[in-house]
Amino acid sequence: LLRQVVARAQPLRPFLIERYEGWALTDSLSSSDCEPLSMSELLAHADDEGTRLWGALSLGYTDQPGSSFLRREIAAREFVSLNESQINVTAPQEGIYLAMRSLLQPGDHVIATQPSYQSLSEVARAIGCSVTPWLPDGLETGQPRFDAGSLRRLLRPGETRLVVANWPHNPTGALPSAEEQLEVVDICRSTDSWLFVDELYRGLEHGGKQFRLASIADIYKRGISLGGVSKTLGLPGLRIGWLASSDAAFMARVAELKDYTSICPPAPSEVLAFVALRAREQLTQRCRDIVTEGLESLRPFMARHSENFEWCEPSAG
Repeated sequence: LLRQVVARAQPLRPFLIERYEGWALTDSLSSSDCEPLSMSELLAHADDEGTRLWGALSLGYTDQPGSSFLRREIAAREFVSLNESQINVTAPQEGIYLAMRSLLQPGDHVIATQPSYQSLSEVARAIGCSVTPWLPDGLETGQPRFDAGSLRRLLRPGETRLVVANWPHNPTGALPSAEEQLEVVDICRSTDSWLFVDELYRGLEHGGKQFRLASIADIYKRGISLGGVSKTLGLPGLRIGWLASSDAAFMARVAELKDYTSICPPAPSEVLAFVALRAREQLTQRCRDIVTEGLESLRPFMARHSENFEWCEPSAG
């Protein structure tokens, strides 16, 4: 007799990294973001429009997908082909949850880069999906990369609903080339799979802008970009990020589900994020300088203690 295995939703497990008690320490070497800006430092970058918006700020509800002035700025600064109607402003963690809930059903097959931020695979698992890890090659040589050939072998034609990636990758610092990115897109397209990419570290490429990948929502109809101001702009306390896709049905479902989470972004954070995006180049350069200084300090430390430590120098992040 054949036994039918029925996929069932499961409780979300504790988010281990967010439960880590070390975050309470004054000096932590484990943070995934750059030293944050103060309010006065950020407002010093405000142009005339940002100053006007801050002075006229209302503490009422904002537009459900995010105020148009912020979504227009995100579209202009972060994307080539998208417009404000294809962006929904969320907290980054909320964006992961809404995307997974919008796309997935129990029994779907999901492939996700590992190791990763826990929710990038945990939400799918809790929905009742089968989650296959996509592991990096090259760790033993100090050059981690997510091989497109490995992804092709993991795909299940007719079953794989979603591929989840994180570029630049946290925690390895791996960054595919533009050619490798397009190969992944072609693989997803061949099975009509969605491709969700966490792009929170986009802008912190150590080799410069020439290594920055296109946003996945710009180059693939079923591509979903998760972005935000936490990592590359030094503003995690604003809790401002965004989901972007050219697929109207997906974005409509995200909006419907968001009515059950935050409903809309916080008004002060929207204006402050607008100010930051207007000064994107300066603020991103500030974070790149911090990262570069840290990397230059880490290299000789690792060389002095090579008998105790092994490491893979990151390409980004």
